[in-house]
Amino acid sequence: MTKKLAVIDLETDPFLHDREPVPFVSGYYDGHIFKPIWDDSECISKTVAWLSSLTEPRIIYCHNGGKFDFYYFLHWIKADLRIVNGRIIQAKLGQHELRDSFAIMPFALKQYKKDDIDYSKMERDVRNRHREEILEYLRGDCVYLFELVTAYWQEFGDVLTIGSASMKQLKKFHKFSCGGKEYDEKFRKTFYFGGRVQAFRSGVLHERLSVLDVNSMYPFVMKTYPHPIGTGFEVSKRIERNTCFVVATGYQHDEIKPFLSRGKDKLNYDLRGGTFGCTIHEWQAAEDTNSFHCLKIEKTYGFRNRDCFDTFVDHFYEGRLKAKAVNDKVHDLFYKFVLNSCYGKFAQNPENYFEWMITEFEAPPPSDPPWQMEALCMYRYILWKKPLKEFRYYNIATAASITGAARAVLLRGLYQVTGLAYCDTDSIIARTSGKLELNSERLGAWKIEATADHAAIAGRKLYALTDANHKLVKQASKGNHVDYREIFRVAQDPNYEIVWDNPVPNFKLDGSTSFTSRRVRRTC
Repeated sequence: MTKKLAVIDLETDPFLHDREPVPFVSGYYDGHIFKPIWDDSECISKTVAWLSSLTEPRIIYCHNGGKFDFYYFLHWIKADLRIVNGRIIQAKLGQHELRDSFAIMPFALKQYKKDDIDYSKMERDVRNRHREEILEYLRGDCVYLFELVTAYWQEFGDVLTIGSASMKQLKKFHKFSCGGKEYDEKFRKTFYFGGRVQAFRSGVLHERLSVLDVNSMYPFVMKTYPHPIGTGFEVSKRIERNTCFVVATGYQHDEIKPFLSRGKDKLNYDLRGGTFGCTIHEWQAAEDTNSFHCLKIEKTYGFRNRDCFDTFVDHFYEGRLKAKAVNDKVHDLFYKFVLNSCYGKFAQNPENYFEWMITEFEAPPPSDPPWQMEALCMYRYILWKKPLKEFRYYNIATAASITGAARAVLLRGLYQVTGLAYCDTDSIIARTSGKLELNSERLGAWKIEATADHAAIAGRKLYALTDANHKLVKQASKGNHVDYREIFRVAQDPNYEIVWDNPVPNFKLDGSTSFTSRRVRRTC
């Protein structure tokens, strides 16, 4: 490792809805020096000044910096920067380079190691009394993050995101061809979907239920199902040996319908009849479960070059098992996300990416067109963007085939359990596992993750499970963090509604902040 690495973390006022948190202490750590800078009003400016005094440039990581910490530094960031989906993942701060470690480690730090503290001790009127404890907590966060960052560099090198690291590793084991814009458009809208999320029963259920999930679903289907790896395809009107995608008109049977339809606002499995696009994996699963009556095959796409990504999956899955065996949390986490990031990288759409630049407020606009003003922070800076000069697609057909194979595995599982209540991508909530073969270790096998005695199912990504003593077993509440007891109330009463005020601010590229309030109610 020739580049010098370091990390920075900020502690702010505790989160409170409608109160913008102000940083009061920063912590810098580079493996040798831990430098805290404590100041209620000038913490950031003093941190920038201290960083500028360092004699050697550093690559400085902040965890979730691209959605939080970096926004406090925007006044001092200059020149080019990288922004992906509103997240600043790379920027220049003087001689140093800032990077968001969440882009390489998309998990909470506590999954690796994190100390505990009562955040109320960080309120402005009491924090000086708890200064020593806060600094020790801050130091721990910095040290743990530095351990993860240096381990990542040792394993994968200077790679900006885990998706890029995963793709780089896959290329060592397997070859594939990349498509272009026209190729991407042909297969993306009709065949590329996410995981299946569906509530089959709703309300409050008082019965013994099991949560079943697949061991590493996406690595499993990458390894065991053939996927298109070229861009040459043949169009037909019948199922053939090399068929990868099918467009067919017909009727879906039963409550467990096999094929997705793309509605105006969302994906759903509610369409009884019509024309559907699916992968061959879903088509075969529908045949096995007798869940679709085909009236006409409109079109099929066959690919000459197909392959399984078995060598790549075996390498990292076995590595992860070895890491688990010796309690190596670092590589356990890294290999998990390498295995689960690759398929999404195949679907990367470069039209969503831009070049970005930030300039002083009074500086002239960039001279080379076509830069467009994206954000303006009055009297401080201007943020500019323009389309990428070169679009880099991977292979949308590969991504569509992988995600379709996962839905096919789930579909077969749905038909084998009894007392089906809910499913989400790689998991099922049901009364019993029925005919599923259970194995907690084998790749692709089903296992019982948890059991419960009561369930509240209020919608997609909104449910709670408790045991006989009404203690929480599992909860899903995407987009909010309501108490599980409130989910039971929402599930029980279709007219009951919760207003959840997010205490975490949304930082905007113009330097402003906003706060989100969500109405949570039963939707199924």
